[in-house]
Amino acid sequence: MKEIILYLLLIPVVGIMFSCNMDTDMYEKDGENQDYVCEYDGARPSDSYDYKIVPGTAEWSSLKTGEEMVEACQVPTSLLTSMSTQALVQALWEYPLYLDVLHRYEYQFDFDSFAADNNAYKELITRKDAGKAVLDRLYYVQYPVEDELVSRYKFLELTLAQTKLLSTLTEKETKVLIEKVLQDDKLQFSDKSKSGYVLRPVSWLLIGRTLINAEYQPFMQEVSNDKLLDSYLNDKNFVYLGGLYEDIAEKITCFAKDFINYK
Repeated sequence: MKEIILYLLLIPVVGIMFSCNMDTDMYEKDGENQDYVCEYDGARPSDSYDYKIVPGTAEWSSLKTGEEMVEACQVPTSLLTSMSTQALVQALWEYPLYLDVLHRYEYQFDFDSFAADNNAYKELITRKDAGKAVLDRLYYVQYPVEDELVSRYKFLELTLAQTKLLSTLTEKETKVLIEKVLQDDKLQFSDKSKSGYVLRPVSWLLIGRTLINAEYQPFMQEVSNDKLLDSYLNDKNFVYLGGLYEDIAEKITCFAKDFINYK
């Protein structure tokens, strides 16, 4: 667990004061983006793909290897280019192996493995509206309480945390995203019995990378000065053990609040 050792070595660094207002409630500011136009209406897109072989079926039980399972979860190539962007998002929302990306807490490493083999994701990142499509889905969905839906929600958060999607967001969409994720994180923090609490590091990762993509200079300077924070956001081998990184979470959310207030 090299990340734990690194964390222990860097505790004095984490404790250093940074240029962010820590004296106020990070959640005190309600979202001001009620005029945001969300183009997702909650309906399952009519051109969504129905996975033919899913866990719980006899066909799935007959699969022998992980490679066979991954292959069974591919959308036929003949359909991909004609699918709407929201239908591609739906393919990720319903992706049968989504838990494989979350359960080891090596989020970026396991997401990279998923992304290398998943043709729906590969098609999604070619769309100019990819980031907004995922944001719209997250914006529309009220933070869920059922554990299965929480994990699917986190899988979409991790998808949006990829630079190829974040880079398609406008400044307005960026602020909407940060406000939404901050509010969701507040709800996750309030109920420690749900899986969302355990998966909070995904939210912090998404917020931090969004601030970097927005080129928010105070935060980017902090990342350059804090080796642990830099590893948290950029090292694909980082292990996201939430309880160890509350200081990192506080720092990320604090800068996010400042971004919303002053950007």
